[in-house]
Amino acid sequence: MVVAIVVVAVALGCIAAAAEITVQRRTGLLLGAALGPVALSVVALGFALVGAWLVRARPRLGVGWLFLAAGSLAQAGVAGENAGRVGWLVWEGTAVGLGVDLLGGLGLYLLIGLLPVLYPTGRLGQWPERAVAALTGIGAILLQVQWLRAQLDPAYAWPLGDQPARTWVAWIPLLLAGTGVAGGWALSVVRLVRAGHPERLQRAWLLVSVVAVIVTQSLGSSPLASALQAVTLWLLPVAIAVGVVRYGLLGIDTAVPRTVTAGVLALAITVVYLISTGIGELAGVGRVGSALLASLVVAIVLGPLRDRLRAGVDRFLYGRQEVRAQLQRELHDGLGPSLTGMRLGLNALSDALAAGDTATATTITAALTEEANRSVVEVRRVSTVCGPPISSGSTLRPPCAGA
Repeated sequence: MVVAIVVVAVALGCIAAAAEITVQRRTGLLLGAALGPVALSVVALGFALVGAWLVRARPRLGVGWLFLAAGSLAQAGVAGENAGRVGWLVWEGTAVGLGVDLLGGLGLYLLIGLLPVLYPTGRLGQWPERAVAALTGIGAILLQVQWLRAQLDPAYAWPLGDQPARTWVAWIPLLLAGTGVAGGWALSVVRLVRAGHPERLQRAWLLVSVVAVIVTQSLGSSPLASALQAVTLWLLPVAIAVGVVRYGLLGIDTAVPRTVTAGVLALAITVVYLISTGIGELAGVGRVGSALLASLVVAIVLGPLRDRLRAGVDRFLYGRQEVRAQLQRELHDGLGPSLTGMRLGLNALSDALAAGDTATATTITAALTEEANRSVVEVRRVSTVCGPPISSGSTLRPPCAGA
């Protein structure tokens, strides 16, 4: 079922992107300037893909299903809206459109409010988390009921509509949802301050991406602002992916295929190509000239940097696993034989002492002392694999502390 949902979500993402490109072309917007709106039209697909990944790894945890459902429904809504804008179908006001938008909006409300209390363990904790989750859920459901009523009755006034609500009762859903969301993220900040490694880094990635989203949403609707908004919105699923790959989120000990590296390279090539095409159109060289210019830039810029970029991505995503593997090799090939030899030497020393052979015992003791000194040097050398030492008052641990 998960695979089928992903296939449908990808297809909806293609429809949304194609419709958005058609809209931008009709308005005369250059390809480079249209990059932001097109990227925004497929942001929800990123949430769906990360959700599918989490569900496949930990099907009993709700956070993966939340990402998958919210992302897929939101992508369906964007695809339907964009297709309606170009006249491919009738979406606005139809039963299907209202149903998808209703469920998609509910999923996004729940994702925003529940993510900070579900992350990074995937489960609700004690009563504070449960309380804010309940407030968020009740408020989100009531807000969507208000939205649906406003769609069916344009005269209905509610807090998020064009006409603000006139009665205090109508503000209760927004108050409940707002309190739940604010409380959830406040708890996440508190947990960040108190957490140790790797939870602190997992929460830090999430909070940084959320702050970036909030900042870019205030930049307006210019092409540059749209591009920045798309990048920061994509940071949210990326933060989850980094938490899984680099810091073992949800206990998923994964060896992510190297296709992740290939995906990053492909994304970099696509971005450089689109930017170069936009610059070519601005320079007035025409579409053919723009395409040639973009291909040339990709070949000149990303060609020589391909190996370095691949190495950097691998080191960033898989650094912790490689450190652990290196440490295991060092322990197996170096300290292991040394400790085995010392154990055999102690047995021989015990036999010499039992036989009263003082000269042999003295020789064995000198050899064991020398071997112990070599082992101390080896331990110090291997410890450099873990990186610089951590101060005694810090809650962080070196990268190989969990090995």
